[in-house]
Amino acid sequence: MYVGLGKTTLCKSIFKTMEINKEFEVRIWICVSHDFEFIQLLNRVIEKIEGKHPRNIPDLHTLEAKLKEVMNGRKFLLVLDDIWDTFEPCRDPLRGCLEDVGVSKGNTILATSRLKGTLEKLDGSCILPLEKLSDEDSRSLFKQCVGENNLSDRTKADLGWEMLSRCDGVPLAIKALGRLLKSQNSTSQWRKIEQDHDILNKVDDILPSVMLSFKYLPSVERFDHLGNVQACKMHDVVRSLALHISKGDTEITERRSFLKEGLSLELSNGLIASLGTTQQEFIKQIKHLRALSLVDAGLEELPDWICELKHLRYLDISRNRIESLPIGLGKLYYLQTLIIADNFVAYSQSMPKFPKEFTKLNNLRHLCSNLDMEIPNGIGMLTSLQTLPAIDVDKHPWGGTASELGNLHNLKGSLQLTGFRDAGIIQELKEMKLGTKEKVEKLVLRFRSHQFRNEDVNMLMLEALEPHRNLVSLEIDGYQSKVLPNWMMEMKGYGGYDLNNLVSLDIRFCYFLEQLPSMKNSSALKILKISACERAKSLQNLECLTSLQCLDLIMCSEMQNLPDIKTLSCLEVLRINECRKMTCLPTGLSNLPNLKTLEISELSPDVSIFPFPNLNHLSPLSTCLRELHMQAYMMYKVVNLPNQIRHLCQLRYLEINNFTSLEELPEWLGDLTSLETLVLVLLPLVKYLPSQATMKGLSQLTTLVIHDCTQLEPACSPDGSEWKKIEHIRYVGELTG
Repeated sequence: MYVGLGKTTLCKSIFKTMEINKEFEVRIWICVSHDFEFIQLLNRVIEKIEGKHPRNIPDLHTLEAKLKEVMNGRKFLLVLDDIWDTFEPCRDPLRGCLEDVGVSKGNTILATSRLKGTLEKLDGSCILPLEKLSDEDSRSLFKQCVGENNLSDRTKADLGWEMLSRCDGVPLAIKALGRLLKSQNSTSQWRKIEQDHDILNKVDDILPSVMLSFKYLPSVERFDHLGNVQACKMHDVVRSLALHISKGDTEITERRSFLKEGLSLELSNGLIASLGTTQQEFIKQIKHLRALSLVDAGLEELPDWICELKHLRYLDISRNRIESLPIGLGKLYYLQTLIIADNFVAYSQSMPKFPKEFTKLNNLRHLCSNLDMEIPNGIGMLTSLQTLPAIDVDKHPWGGTASELGNLHNLKGSLQLTGFRDAGIIQELKEMKLGTKEKVEKLVLRFRSHQFRNEDVNMLMLEALEPHRNLVSLEIDGYQSKVLPNWMMEMKGYGGYDLNNLVSLDIRFCYFLEQLPSMKNSSALKILKISACERAKSLQNLECLTSLQCLDLIMCSEMQNLPDIKTLSCLEVLRINECRKMTCLPTGLSNLPNLKTLEISELSPDVSIFPFPNLNHLSPLSTCLRELHMQAYMMYKVVNLPNQIRHLCQLRYLEINNFTSLEELPEWLGDLTSLETLVLVLLPLVKYLPSQATMKGLSQLTTLVIHDCTQLEPACSPDGSEWKKIEHIRYVGELTG
């Protein structure tokens, strides 16, 4: 019988049914697997019945007596999950023991095994072999796991169906493959997985799809580096996978003391200080250490003995005060992950300096930090690198150059580049070859050249950073030119290909930018954020963003009214803040069927009616909107709330902020019967809430926040005139945080 067909899943679904619960007074589930003893098995049965850890009774006679006591003649169902041939010697003793302690009829033992012969030896009255899934069921399960949206792309669909055919109808393999593909956005990633899936067709009886799921985890997620884990259980397939991955590094032990041969260790400042003259002996004891955490250990320099741990794969030295790393660091040849976060040098956070021997760390894959890093000299030699902290691309006296990153072909995930103050780095940026780094999914470019503004230089820099066509996320921060290079205006990647896989675009603090990119080639975009682009006047081809889920327009003081957005049927969040030349909201807003959150604040001060879309109780917006934030600010002429709000029958959250001319709250607030939270801020002329009947009618209202409302606030205190209207509300108070 094949592994991964769903034997355990099927038994669990039966085990949890109401019928089983009624039929059996005692239900016991034991995962048997390879290594177990009969005494241990009985102890675990008792543990399951009592619901607490047993005393580990060592002798069989005492165990049988205890089992009879806890069973108390009740009818039971015992599930033995994943038994092997090694279980056969326990068959007769277990049956005899259970017959002695249970009632005479109705007791049931349900066993699962991947070995049919093992079940036959148990004299089972009924053996139910599970079959592989049909092609139709396989496709249905695969669609469910990978998501139908991912299969709408023809290339991805072809790759997916090809890989599915190799899963051979095994549910576990299909689930593992589907969920892996769902986590990978670009077509190139799917193609790489397809190639690997073919290579891993069979590895020591491990499903290739399960092996792939491990392979595509970042290494920092592959293992627990000590933590506080006391014990763990794993599926037998996962056990096989773990043994295969660890190979010669495996240690399976029942001992509680594991320092001498352990594979991971976490040291505090106190323990390091207490080592004293016993360092050499200590090093001998942990010479095979694979993972070491020295977080917040009070270090000002890295101890030399650490450089003797030649088998170290993982080292975390975050939250220390290390100014420079030792020459001996180059001895850690097998090091794969180095984490340096929140490092303090001279009262500020900065990365330590790296020695030239740093270039010997040929196996280093992940250099992680929350700090900007000047480029270490020779970093281009570390061709295994996949993860880098934010890189300052400017030239520095002791560091390397941006061109060295051109050799790092395995960079993946997020790549953040900062600086761009030095006009002489344009050629080096070109030599980084960003367009060939197809594993980089997110690109963040932070221009810090405010004091050295040169429009032409900024544009040439950005032009040199043209990404590959499968980029998923792009963020531009602080760009100083009026215009964008051609690749970004047309949203095209290296080689002139459209950025078809771009899901998120964030352009912020580009104060001088006058024209935003055209959106005509960005149909996959789900998140678009434009903020502090004060000279940008329009957003071209917005109607083409048919996949858009979130649109933020913030601090765009020259932005004119938006075009019709009725085609944005996937839009869930719309925020328009501080766009003070806008006099109305975009048409088509009331017809959006999925909009959940609408935030409007600080639009044109010239309007006398707060802009709000025309809608009625039949409009799609009236049934889908859940949150509405309205802030008037400077709209001194607005004296009434938009009457259309009364039709938002599913609204849960309403904020009315800074309506300085508003004199009263309308009675139609009572129509918002789903309202749970009402926030009233800076309403200086409002004296009263709506009538008591209206407020009492808001049966779902649990939170009322009143802040900086000079007349309303005291009236809503426990001894105020409005208190009786709101005393039933669970929370009445001011803004916090």
